[in-house]
Amino acid sequence: MTTVKSEPAFSATNADAENIRSTGATCHAMRIEKDVKEAAMRVEKAFNEAKTTVNTKLEDARIEAERFGKRTRYAVEDGVREATHQIQRHPFNAVAIAFAAGAAVSFAAPHFFRRHAK
Repeated sequence: MTTVKSEPAFSATNADAENIRSTGATCHAMRIEKDVKEAAMRVEKAFNEAKTTVNTKLEDARIEAERFGKRTRYAVEDGVREATHQIQRHPFNAVAIAFAAGAAVSFAAPHFFRRHAK
């Protein structure tokens, strides 16, 4: 009996196997490179969105601070005008109130400092 050796339908030599491995590695490396680029683009987009949001919030805070400063200045000016008007209309009452406030401070100050000096 003679044995017939058949050739396989596909025979890969060492060079062919190395070529297949390197092609697979190249494809894998290309896929990783693509994934890294996409991730970098997502990070850049998120950073730009965060930067824009922070800049917007800072600008809003600056504008709000300016408005608050203007409102405060107007309130103080109105208070000074009103105090001036009341002093002009009622000068004796203004002097009496100033005397009472000075007396209250002069009586309270020694008691306050004596208690906290111990």
